[in-house]
Amino acid sequence: MRKVLLAGSYDPITNGHMSLIRTCSELFDEVHVVAFINAEKQALFSVADREKMLRAACAPFANAVTGFYPGYVVEYAARNGIRILVRGVRTAEDFDYEMIMARNNHGFDPNITTFLLPADPSLAEICSSDVRAQALRGEDISAFVPEGVAPLIAQCLAPKK
Repeated sequence: MRKVLLAGSYDPITNGHMSLIRTCSELFDEVHVVAFINAEKQALFSVADREKMLRAACAPFANAVTGFYPGYVVEYAARNGIRILVRGVRTAEDFDYEMIMARNNHGFDPNITTFLLPADPSLAEICSSDVRAQALRGEDISAFVPEGVAPLIAQCLAPKK
């Protein structure tokens, strides 16, 4: 079975992420879409909320496995028999960063190979941080996130009663 891991913070998942998931679901037997903690980023949404968004977004893909993992990407991959990581690349800065991460991950586990996929040009401008900012301002983000995710985001951001 050919398995792949799409790791990210998914804070929140966007249509850019979905493009990668769609491509991977066509190429691999099992696609693990897993949220991880990125120490360099301050998450807006809780782990539980991000998992809920991932489940909703990935529901159309029968071969998608969603979840959260508190450890390292290479740890998750090893525990689940995954040898391929797929990372999306939108810009030259993304490419440079992902090359460093690919070398680091391969250094931790020589069985890991990272594939870098260029972003769909029509979606390359979408980034989670912009979507978060728009959502916090109360703007309509439905064009930037998968169907069913915008209401979940609104629910997460609604004042608690």
